[in-house]
Amino acid sequence: MNQEKVYLADIAGYQEEKEEAVKLIDVLKNYELYRSKGASIPKGLLLCGMPGVGKTMFAKAISTEAGVPLYEFEAGESENEEATILSIKEVFKKAKETVPSIIFIDELDELVSSTDTAGFYGFQSDYSRKTLKSLLTEIDGIGSSDGVLVIATTNSRNTVPPALKRSGRLEKRITFRAPSLEDRAAIADLYLKKANVQGIKGLEIARKTKGFSGADIKSLINESIIVSVRKKQNMSMRIIDEVIPTIRFGEIKKEAKEEPKDSTCFHEIGHFLVQYGLNQTIGSLSVEKYGEILGRMETDDYRPISSLRGKDDDMSAEDILESVSVDLGGMAGEEVFLGKRFCGSSSDISAAITKIDMLLRNAIFGFEYLPFFEVESQSSNGFSINRMLNKNDPGLRGRKYVEVLTKQYQAAKKYIEDLKPLGMMIYPLLKKRKSLSSEELTRLVDRFQKERKEQQPVEEVHPVGNL
Repeated sequence: MNQEKVYLADIAGYQEEKEEAVKLIDVLKNYELYRSKGASIPKGLLLCGMPGVGKTMFAKAISTEAGVPLYEFEAGESENEEATILSIKEVFKKAKETVPSIIFIDELDELVSSTDTAGFYGFQSDYSRKTLKSLLTEIDGIGSSDGVLVIATTNSRNTVPPALKRSGRLEKRITFRAPSLEDRAAIADLYLKKANVQGIKGLEIARKTKGFSGADIKSLINESIIVSVRKKQNMSMRIIDEVIPTIRFGEIKKEAKEEPKDSTCFHEIGHFLVQYGLNQTIGSLSVEKYGEILGRMETDDYRPISSLRGKDDDMSAEDILESVSVDLGGMAGEEVFLGKRFCGSSSDISAAITKIDMLLRNAIFGFEYLPFFEVESQSSNGFSINRMLNKNDPGLRGRKYVEVLTKQYQAAKKYIEDLKPLGMMIYPLLKKRKSLSSEELTRLVDRFQKERKEQQPVEEVHPVGNL
């Protein structure tokens, strides 16, 4: 039980989540007082969220701040079900002997996942079923005044059996979303301060790291420091910009032995022109190779994409359709500039289809496009079962996919055709330098707008006289 000392102050952002943690900490710290008043410690807390958002740190911070022991149980530490069940019993026994205390189960879904690899409910191994039964028995064995809190983490709450999530078990839940712009700025500032890095503000990093987790930002700053030391340079945003793709793609940069292909350049320029045409967003462009990734177009949060953008969620149907046009902008760019399309847009099309699927599942185009209605029920062994009650004509949905893709592709082409002169201004610089920052692109856009304005015919004004 060598507990790492982690405090809430070590976790940047997530203020609302911290407020909920403070309540639990107070109950744990003043356990006897709450018990004398008839209150009890909640039996369980489920921390949900994508990897790297800080779920484990959060659990350890609750233990540290409350000053209570934390007993860790990792899902993959036992080789067979007998050893796993024995370990579960031992952990609960130790926790009851040193109340108040916390039992921490990391990656609960690895231990008792209620889905198989195909994503269906109720079909899981004997190992998971027996482990689940043992865990339920131990949690139910915690008395209302025993003072043991079970904290578990999961990447997806849907993979945790409903029997574990009901009242009296893991009844409290905190969901960690991907850090917002403000959260990312706070996280970056925290790690910059710890590393004693001067002259860089967390907000600058936050604007360029949409979708990054706290762990990603930590790795970004650490890797940037390593690069700056190796280059014998001061830490700078230029170095951070160089490292961002390595963290984002998980691939090292490959030095180009030849200049980028025109198809790659115009593909990325197409994405850029559609994004700019839609909402005047100016990000960055690159045709540098990272693993199998040949290029990218990124936008910064501080340039709002629409009235609802600038947030990390709550996108409207219109926003999503605009995003589909941006996805298809690469393919459209190839056609507009080169007169033909190349086989490099499969990931863009896949992303577009995923977004259209989300619109269909939310009945944006009508209820007739729903794939099926789902009802979740609970079986006797604690697993949930999804039943398909109604299945619509799959051809109807297929035709809708084609209709939306075609419409948004044509919209993308129109933006690119209108901004084609801007694309031709960007092309030679992008091909030569292989990457252009948002600042460099902003200067090109300003020049383009100035030239376009100067070319506009001036309307002749005639004085009005007496007739």
